[in-house]
Amino acid sequence: MKPYLKLLTLILASSLIINLQDPTMQSVILAGLISFLGRKSWLRLRFLLWPLLIIIIFQLWSNLSLASGFRIANLSLLVFVYTETTSAREISQVFNWLPESLRLTLTITLNLIPIIFKEAQNIQIIQSSRGKKLKQPLPLVIPLLHRTLQRSQQLAIILETRKKAKT
Repeated sequence: MKPYLKLLTLILASSLIINLQDPTMQSVILAGLISFLGRKSWLRLRFLLWPLLIIIIFQLWSNLSLASGFRIANLSLLVFVYTETTSAREISQVFNWLPESLRLTLTITLNLIPIIFKEAQNIQIIQSSRGKKLKQPLPLVIPLLHRTLQRSQQLAIILETRKKAKT
């Protein structure tokens, strides 16, 4: 599929998901996305369950709590599918019409999503090899946050260096 069509599909599907208020339809979309991803990809995303459950629990007094949790899950999975099926080159080609700074920001953001997921997997493997059971998300979240901030700092230094080299 062409990159432009993928982005258009992502935007239209996101709009549909955001505007749907019915938890039943949201759950049908979630089931469809999970079946599309398959077991291997879904296992990589299982750490998203805790934040979704927390959102649902904190919104229990609202009738829309299930719909909100499903909405967040659907949007997360939709963006995950887009970033997994689209290369960095294709993503940057899609945003060619945008100003360079905005295009660079969007491209970097969308490219970092799969990298962060791979980092989470690596941290999970490291923690389990140390004999730690990951029943709580903290042993995964803290190193992931540290590595992500480190990566963003390195990226900022690289971009600043390139900016100075151009002038």
